[in-house]
Amino acid sequence: MLVTVARFFELPFAHIVRGRLEAEGIPAFVAFAYHVGNNWFQAIGLHGAHVQISSFDIEEAVALGNAAATGEYAALIDEMFGAFETLRCPSCGSADVLRRNPLWQNLVRALVVFLTRIPELPARSCACRACGMQFRVSRCSYDWPVDPQIAFAFAQATFADLDEMLDVRKQVGKNNPAIPADSEAGRYADIIAGGGRGWVCRIGPRIYGFALADRRTGELAALHVHPYLIRNGIGRQLHNAAVDFLFGEGATTIHAALQPRTAGERFLAKAGWTAVDAIGSQRAFELTPDVWGRHRAKF
Repeated sequence: MLVTVARFFELPFAHIVRGRLEAEGIPAFVAFAYHVGNNWFQAIGLHGAHVQISSFDIEEAVALGNAAATGEYAALIDEMFGAFETLRCPSCGSADVLRRNPLWQNLVRALVVFLTRIPELPARSCACRACGMQFRVSRCSYDWPVDPQIAFAFAQATFADLDEMLDVRKQVGKNNPAIPADSEAGRYADIIAGGGRGWVCRIGPRIYGFALADRRTGELAALHVHPYLIRNGIGRQLHNAAVDFLFGEGATTIHAALQPRTAGERFLAKAGWTAVDAIGSQRAFELTPDVWGRHRAKF
């Protein structure tokens, strides 16, 4: 017999709870999901989407709910990904961020709060002192802190990072065909040992992206970001570090190869890379210092 353990008018929250239960080995289901997702009036009558489990699993589910209420899972997230409270630049990950707003915006906000008593206010402007990027973060009231962000920590790769780098490599999809782990690990180690350089991006204690630059061949030998964290600026920072290193070592043209018609190909095109030839199932790209100089500031 199925019993309801939680109800949500916001369908994503119901699926989050279902996923948490299933991660703990408790089969769970979301009832009335289509009603809530498509008809708000029916959702009200049904009291939202129902997360349901077997009556035999009630005690275990209650224990999980108590653990979540006491902050056990929040502590686990902090352990895995680092603290979320620090505002960081979405481009370079620096915490040296200046929060600022034009005077006229502050006056308008004060006037809105005074006339309407509504605490919801527009996004706040921020500027990174490290890379100069300007961005905006939302605020819920004039004095509340800004929305938290994940802290990205970039560092130079070492031989001790190879296992985690391979784990990220295995998570990457169609842009990178399957390659035996032993040969890939040997290739990474050979690049670092041969005077090349690697960079990793950590969130908390774990690596979620890395890049490798082979100084001997002038090649961007690897650039991989975990699929869960793409389009967060990690790949751009790793790419820029590798390209700057290769040109700094005196390369006149640098090379890369990847599968055609993929997101990786579009990524390289934005950075100024040019497709030059086909190498088996992959496409070869090259980049020169003058082209990179025109794209570096805006990429």
